[in-house]
Amino acid sequence: MFLTASQYSRFNLAMFGFFSLGMLYDNAYVFGPSSPFGWPMIYWTESGADQDGAAYWWSRLNGAVMLSLFSGPPVFNAPLAPYLKQTMFASFSVLVIMIYHTKISNPQDCIPWIWNAQIALQVYLVVCNAKLCMKGEREIEKLD
Repeated sequence: MFLTASQYSRFNLAMFGFFSLGMLYDNAYVFGPSSPFGWPMIYWTESGADQDGAAYWWSRLNGAVMLSLFSGPPVFNAPLAPYLKQTMFASFSVLVIMIYHTKISNPQDCIPWIWNAQIALQVYLVVCNAKLCMKGEREIEKLD
């Protein structure tokens, strides 16, 4: 089952919005080995959660950018067609980065099962996004 454009935008805001709030607060605390949310939110091992000031700054910057991007249509009533093009680039890029970081560059920093689940979900989101992008602007706006 594929999502409609408005369902896709709302799902992205729910999922990445929550994630970006954790990044804005303290990504190593919220997603590290001592996460107050328990095992479903532990993405990093001790070495992955051991971050310096620059990593925290970068995490918070990315959290703010993600929150503003994914808030587009659901919060600010931004048009869906341009949003889908933006998220296609972002979603595919994030998928490549996830695979590279967890499988090639720093697998020791990652909790494998959560990242494998996240990669599978990201593949689904990229496929949904691509399918929606192929519909064309008029059809996207007409369907939602």
